Amino acid sequence: MKLILLPAFFLFFCVSVSAQQFGGFRPSVKFRQINGEGVRVIYPKGFDSAGLRVAAVVSGLKNLTLPTIGTREQKINIVLQPSTTIANAYVTMGPFRSELYLTPAQNSFDLGSISWLDMLAVHEYRHVQQYNNFNVGLSRVFRILFGQQGQALANAAAVPNWFWEGDAVFQETLVSTQGRGRVPFFFNDYRALWSEGLDYSYMKLRNGSLRDFVPDHYRLGYMFVTYGRQKYGAGFWKDVTGDAAAYKGLFYPFQRAIKKHGNISFNQFRTEAINGFKNESETTPQVNRQRRPYMDEEFPAITEDGNSIIYVRSGYKNIPAFVKRSTENGKRTESIIRVRDVSLDNHFSLKNGKIVYASRRQHPRWGWTDYNELQVLDVATGKQQTLTHRSRYFSPDISGDNKIIAVDVQPGGKSFLHLLDGNTGALLKAFPNPENYFYTYPRFAGSNRVISAVRTAAGDMTIVSIDLSDGSSVQLTPPGKRIIAFPSVVGDTIFFSATDKKTESVFALVQSQKKLFRVASATGGQGAYQPVFLPDKLIFSSFTAGGFKLQENQVNARGWAEMTEQEWNVEPTDAAVLTGDVASGKLYSIDSGKSYSEDTYPKLTRPFNFHSLRPLVDDPNYSFSILGENVLNTLQSELSFTYNRTEQYKQFGFNTVYGGLFPYIRAGVDYTMDRRARYRGNRIYFNELQMRGGLSVPLNLSKGRSFIRMNIGSDYVYTQPTFQGLYKDSIGDRDYSSLNNYISFSHQ
Repeated sequence: MKLILLPAFFLFFCVSVSAQQFGGFRPSVKFRQINGEGVRVIYPKGFDSAGLRVAAVVSGLKNLTLPTIGTREQKINIVLQPSTTIANAYVTMGPFRSELYLTPAQNSFDLGSISWLDMLAVHEYRHVQQYNNFNVGLSRVFRILFGQQGQALANAAAVPNWFWEGDAVFQETLVSTQGRGRVPFFFNDYRALWSEGLDYSYMKLRNGSLRDFVPDHYRLGYMFVTYGRQKYGAGFWKDVTGDAAAYKGLFYPFQRAIKKHGNISFNQFRTEAINGFKNESETTPQVNRQRRPYMDEEFPAITEDGNSIIYVRSGYKNIPAFVKRSTENGKRTESIIRVRDVSLDNHFSLKNGKIVYASRRQHPRWGWTDYNELQVLDVATGKQQTLTHRSRYFSPDISGDNKIIAVDVQPGGKSFLHLLDGNTGALLKAFPNPENYFYTYPRFAGSNRVISAVRTAAGDMTIVSIDLSDGSSVQLTPPGKRIIAFPSVVGDTIFFSATDKKTESVFALVQSQKKLFRVASATGGQGAYQPVFLPDKLIFSSFTAGGFKLQENQVNARGWAEMTEQEWNVEPTDAAVLTGDVASGKLYSIDSGKSYSEDTYPKLTRPFNFHSLRPLVDDPNYSFSILGENVLNTLQSELSFTYNRTEQYKQFGFNTVYGGLFPYIRAGVDYTMDRRARYRGNRIYFNELQMRGGLSVPLNLSKGRSFIRMNIGSDYVYTQPTFQGLYKDSIGDRDYSSLNNYISFSHQ
């Protein structure tokens, strides 16, 4: 990006992270802190083990991984958020901090099977190292002049977003035995494009598209970062990003740095990097592929009569909906049963003409608390019933006798299986989990058993069988790094998707024979997911450049390929770039028993914490503000100065809002100098002091298929003018007060 654009950006820039929640936790939550090397981990009381593990991972790996990005270190505050059901994390400037969401995702193909907490700590701390070492040259000047948000803007303009995420994905792959760089699912997007002969320009890959499917910057970045390290060595990106962040070369500093340290043009570099991965993908472009609008077809389920398929359809122009597809006399028809409620994924289960799924609902006031509530939908009538309230259930399955098994993920990420009444949602039985499995996609296997793909504490995956009478479990497949998901049960056989070299295929476990078979692989797409087996065919979802599409394969048990235990346990061969580094695989040698200093963390530690100076031009007003926010994001403050070009007055102000209680508490004061007005045909001059305080209650009432927000508040405003000059005594200084009541409402 050209530096010439930066002054224009500074007129309006606002660095924000949509995932942040202001005043998002209850006043009753007490926080503790662990001080480690280069990190302070802040967490709610009761989550000490998670805090200790994050501190151990960061302290244990930082010196091993730092040399590949620079030498600078600055201590970071990492806040653990255990009560949200969203699987996410971020690092931000303004103020400099990170937040980790502790609930893992169900789909292991997305991020792999290693510990969710370890994955977050490794990935996000790499972003910390990036920010620490990009505070150089012109970026440092921006930091000095405009604070942390100034550095963030300068860094974003110099270093492309694909490097930030690609480098972090490389780190999680390097220090573990998995990471997204080893997961075939991660590369489906590009393999789908290449297999359909779609070679988009770099600008389209870099910036995305509102019309066509374009893989995200995580995947693009991983290819570029891996290729750069493989060809030029582990220190290559340290040199490139250091020069780019310093703006050594005012125009296109990143591209200039590639040319300088790689002796290659950026155009040639990106072409070689993409072609290298393209050749390794072993994809063959298919001719005469029909271009289709992007539309996902996921989680197929067969109706009881076997004549129809119900699945979830979603796309760029279509919100997720349950669709019934039928074929009669060779003619296919489709009808929408109902639009799906807002959900974290598109999983559902079908039995007895009923669909059960989990929908997300936000707590009305506390942004860090949300729920996954079970919904039961009647296929025939389209009517829906909410079965559980304020629950945290994932991936429910319904049985023939109208019972529901679901994964209950508690705050912090521990999972348990719950058996529920399908009519009332009442809890019938909660099963223990002494092995500390993380359960995914449980399925009924008869009247007294449940099977589930589980992630172990060691980061392995296996299929387990749970006895519903006593809760005991047995492993049905050898545990290993092969990722498993989406099991389904037909009689004595369990069908499921699992990694298979450079793709994901459908496998079968015949329990009576204790044998594993490879059943089918995708032929018209990438990967085979969510398999459903019928006597003569297999239906699954496969990824294409037009989205996930349902495929039907004719299968015969005689054509299944038996897998020996040795074949099943084969792990992919790593590239040399992942094995020749001092940090390779070091995640598992970290000592979690190391002692750290633990203490309470007062919520108003460094309450103002001023971090950035933000200029703003809104003619005729010219202003700058000094912004402050505490680490827990419960107190925001702003010191401001404004000059009005038309009236030529100057205004000094201070505003603050505290969100740690149920109502927001607002307070502010402005002092305006040299104001002008007309009085009886004459111009008068005065200064004005205005003080205000008030309460407001922001509510998130979103539910079902609607996003609803409401804000109610009231401010008391006191104003005291002080007149100057000839009319100082004749007019008199009269103070006055007012009450400002307001309400806002939005529904979409």
